[in-house]
Amino acid sequence: MFRVAVICKANLFRSPAGRVYLADALGRSGVEAVVCSGGILDAGNRIPASYLAIAAEAGVDLSEHVSHQISVAELLEQDLVLTMTRELLREVVVMAPAIWPRAFTMPEFLRRGTAVGPRKPTEDLNHWFEAIGANRTRSQLLGDDEADDVADPVGGTAEDYRIMLRQVERMSSDLARLF
Repeated sequence: MFRVAVICKANLFRSPAGRVYLADALGRSGVEAVVCSGGILDAGNRIPASYLAIAAEAGVDLSEHVSHQISVAELLEQDLVLTMTRELLREVVVMAPAIWPRAFTMPEFLRRGTAVGPRKPTEDLNHWFEAIGANRTRSQLLGDDEADDVADPVGGTAEDYRIMLRQVERMSSDLARLF
């Protein structure tokens, strides 16, 4: 079974929503996967009611979610690690350097995966990841880039949250079609 982690900073909106959307999209595509989410900040926090209401509007139930701080061991167990930003990607790769070949921002993986093409039915997952990450260097991920980041809506308007949800839902569907 394929294992993927979706990572954001606090694990209070982007990555939990990404987990729901990606698990659903992969399931609809017939991909057997376990999708988890985590953050790099302290764990044990509940999602604020205002965020829950926005997610519920979009059909995403996050009411039982409690934030989870991702561990090095959990990162190492994943077949794929998808972060919401370059900054988070750099942080998780520093935590667990061995994940570099299979760790990407969500938009980066989608862009590179689309360029390489969908995984062939008999293609080894690691071989496909190698093709997706070919000629990729860590220095290319320095700084921020809107093309590689899913903006954190915290502190923004309700519409900022809705925009982020639509972006993550679309990327999740597009990613699932690659598998």
